[in-house]
Amino acid sequence: ADMVPLQGSNRVLTRWGLLMMRASTNEGVQSLLAAQGLEQKNLRASDVSFGIAPMLNAVGRLAHASTAVDVLTTLQKPLVTEAVSELAELNRKRQRIQKDIVNEALEAIAEEPSLPPVVILKNESWQRGIVGVAAGKCVETHYRPTILFAEDGERLIGSARSIKGFSIFHALNACSAHIDEFGGHDMAAGLTITKSNFDAFKDAMLAFANEHLDNPVPSVDADVELSIDDIKNINIDSFEQLAPFGIGNKTPIAIMKNVKVDDVKRMGKEGAHLNMRVGNSSGRVRCVWWGKGDVADTLSRGATIDIIGKLSVNEFRNRKSIELDLQDIALPSA
Repeated sequence: ADMVPLQGSNRVLTRWGLLMMRASTNEGVQSLLAAQGLEQKNLRASDVSFGIAPMLNAVGRLAHASTAVDVLTTLQKPLVTEAVSELAELNRKRQRIQKDIVNEALEAIAEEPSLPPVVILKNESWQRGIVGVAAGKCVETHYRPTILFAEDGERLIGSARSIKGFSIFHALNACSAHIDEFGGHDMAAGLTITKSNFDAFKDAMLAFANEHLDNPVPSVDADVELSIDDIKNINIDSFEQLAPFGIGNKTPIAIMKNVKVDDVKRMGKEGAHLNMRVGNSSGRVRCVWWGKGDVADTLSRGATIDIIGKLSVNEFRNRKSIELDLQDIALPSA
């Protein structure tokens, strides 16, 4: 599974494909939906990209992709149920390995005297099929282009992820004298180098980045400023007609200024996520910040804040409401 711009024929195929998956008689598709708890839901593009696709991709990263092909093409129950369980377990294993790689990478970054313009790390224990997604997580943490290498004999197999405004493909091209092979695009790439060339490659990449990257700072651009009343008055059926959202048809981003925190707490496993409501007794909007549960400890009921996030539809007990998937929070005085 991969990502494409949701425009033109891609948008048509995705919209109708999501509708048809619910009604599909393919036992593999139905088993995949059931494994993600999606069999009774109206599917969204995000259900595929964050739920089903990682299961299909994990087997190719850790075992052999033929299992995923069999699930979608030939297997019948009960074999398909067993195969989907295998995919789910491999995806959980992928998540554990990814977490370990990210933690080890972040520890190595923390040991640097200062944050480099491009993070470049290698480790003999890292798995080549997972360094790419781990590099993406490092970018989310430090907002620096990141290249992580896994060892393969005398070669280093690397995966790169970048940030807006810095083409990692052009950067690799500038350092090609030290690379055996590479390919990709502005935001992501793969490469292979000889172990003995690692230091020379790293020096060349850092030199290039020092010339073309000036202390980047992450930013989020809002599409619209909304009040509590504005969000409560959004016609959900009309909003859902804008979907499917993704590359090329991004989810609308709204900023809300000077809103009061009505309730704030952690949620999820080990309190990993922030669950907050802003507003008052006359109207509230739920806000979720994935992976930012620690922010709950810095906020209190009654605090006045600015927030920015993606508009999304939450469905609970057959009741739909608009909420915000937060991207950032700021105090008005900040």
